[in-house]
Amino acid sequence: MGKVAKETVADAGYFSGEELKKAEDNSYEVLVDTTIVEKKDSSGSEFEIWDFRYDREVDVWICPQGGVLRFEREQKHKGKGYMVTVYRCQGYESCVHRWECSKSKKGRTIGVSPYHLAIVNQLEKQNQAENKALLKRRKTIVEPVFGIVKSVLNFRRWTVRGVENVRAQWFLICTAINLRKIYLRWKSVCLADMWA
Repeated sequence: MGKVAKETVADAGYFSGEELKKAEDNSYEVLVDTTIVEKKDSSGSEFEIWDFRYDREVDVWICPQGGVLRFEREQKHKGKGYMVTVYRCQGYESCVHRWECSKSKKGRTIGVSPYHLAIVNQLEKQNQAENKALLKRRKTIVEPVFGIVKSVLNFRRWTVRGVENVRAQWFLICTAINLRKIYLRWKSVCLADMWA
């Protein structure tokens, strides 16, 4: 329609710190299901990166027990290509939670991606009741359509090449979905009239 949505809501398959950062930079309002992050944090440990607090003034991370992690180095993320800033715990030798926090003999480190803040902002945004409701509503609006496309229409991959051909195939699928909805609506109205 040539417009940006007031709020774009997507499932966990679209969760990416890089994409969240792009959306923020372009002032796009997005809600992306954080199931992926929640699964990573399902251990119940209080020593996940989300539990650490960043102090921008002195460029350190503070662990949940008050320990300080100072900047150590930057390194390339394995498989991603972007640089990660690594911070290492300074008082790990005397920390009573040392082995709960990390199995490393050199103490706990955390690697912070350039997209960390965008992810944290997204997690905070999803704590709002209206945003939780939007994510829940999305499942009932969009997911059944995807189920019909995959299961009823048996469409699981493109059978053509090129953007224009793929676009045409997608429009054909959308037309089939819309005709199905029109038919079901027409059928219910006709049956209601017939029994009236």
